[in-house]
Amino acid sequence: MKVQRRIFQTVSGIYFTLCTLAFIWPLATIANTIEPKILGVPFFFAWNLIVVVIIFIGCVGMYIWDTRLTDGRRSQIVSSTREADNA
Repeated sequence: MKVQRRIFQTVSGIYFTLCTLAFIWPLATIANTIEPKILGVPFFFAWNLIVVVIIFIGCVGMYIWDTRLTDGRRSQIVSSTREADNA
């Protein structure tokens, strides 16, 4: 279970680091233009909106993944507690 937790922490750290970089210098320079307009808004503003939506989807995914990891750990704790009670 520790390996799965370590993988979760690594993936979430990399994901949110990349999302943060999308707002600042390294990646934001890609979108630092007014043209083309997307749905009537400048490209840089649309870029920020798209990144916010991607972060939201990532947060939901990480929450579901973390909940599954935590539920697995809870079921192991409950089963070991029941075995100790029965002994």
